[in-house]
Amino acid sequence: MGNEYVEQRIIKCRVAGHCDHGSDHHPVETILNLQPCPYRPEALQPYNYTKTNWKIFEQKLGNYLPILTHFTQPTVETANQLASDISAAIRQAITETTPRADICSFSKRWWNEELADLRKQAQRARKRFNKHSSQENEEEWKEHRKTYQRKMDECKRNTWQKFISEADDHSIWKINKYLNTTPTNTYIPTLEGEATTNKQKSNTLARAFFPPPPQADLSDILNANYPEPVPTSFIITMTQVK
Repeated sequence: MGNEYVEQRIIKCRVAGHCDHGSDHHPVETILNLQPCPYRPEALQPYNYTKTNWKIFEQKLGNYLPILTHFTQPTVETANQLASDISAAIRQAITETTPRADICSFSKRWWNEELADLRKQAQRARKRFNKHSSQENEEEWKEHRKTYQRKMDECKRNTWQKFISEADDHSIWKINKYLNTTPTNTYIPTLEGEATTNKQKSNTLARAFFPPPPQADLSDILNANYPEPVPTSFIITMTQVK
């Protein structure tokens, strides 16, 4: 349903678990990064050097580097051309051995391939539980989910500690901003201009959706004939309890 450019702009494409309503079909959530790119799909995407194949990079760089000659007198033009050729060789080797990093608003510094594998295992275990609904599958899914959550918390903690320990003259101000930023409220006071807390919102919605019932019509109650009440035993038996 797209092309190579759209494929590179995929942020998320997975089963939308939060939309599960008990059906045997699961909706698929697809999110694309539609930020405008004026030149090419790779224009705003940096290289992901953590996935560079350095052994192949060295081989390709050795093939692309210009051959040095020591028999001619160097000039300004030849020195500039040599620098340009070396830069072009490095760029060509990087392009062929390093994938692009898909940076988006969902990207996190602490995310890594191990977390991606643990999340896939938890999702597969959840699918097996949804399909078979056995206690064994449920325990397996919850165990994978706990392992994934523990590893994610560990990666967050280690990334933050590393970020602090390697702070320099520039990043120290970003750390200060993170620590001193006042947390914002998670609610938006929009209900009637005054409902801000969850309790106030609940009361406002209750008044709107469940208004008080109208007054009962008692005009015929004076001449009404009511039957005798049905006798009822208030002793609860064990059969009723079961």
